[in-house]
Amino acid sequence: MLEAIIKGERDTSVLADFALKKLKAKKEQLKLALEGRLEAHQLHMIEKQLAHWQKV
Repeated sequence: MLEAIIKGERDTSVLADFALKKLKAKKEQLKLALEGRLEAHQLHMIEKQLAHWQKV
């Protein structure tokens, strides 16, 4: 889901389809949580954090 956000995906339905485990049952709530704007700074921070998690 984070990789899709970084690549520019903004459709909350598409992003919610990446949900795993218990979150799958809460797709409508997840779509609401994913609404909003992400500016360059937030995208940069998500990208940096994802890179860090992938190294761990």
